[in-house]
Amino acid sequence: MKLAVLALTAVGVCGCVDQAFERQAVLRQCEAVGITASDPEFSVCTKAMIQQHREDAIMRNYHNEAPLTPLDPVQKHQDVQIY
Repeated sequence: MKLAVLALTAVGVCGCVDQAFERQAVLRQCEAVGITASDPEFSVCTKAMIQQHREDAIMRNYHNEAPLTPLDPVQKHQDVQIY
């Protein structure tokens, strides 16, 4: 039980660190294009950059997935178990 609580805590901390890191990267990108925190467009820029990061992550994960059909039609699927 203690191990499970420790694991969940570690995962939660990693999630917070990842979001903070992503936010810092977005802030740098908005400032790189000339939009600073005092500009009225700053919130729109940060939201757009965050959305772009999320879409990029989805596309990266999609392209990194194994193909659903084998390249050789005669070859069986490796992940299918026959009972």
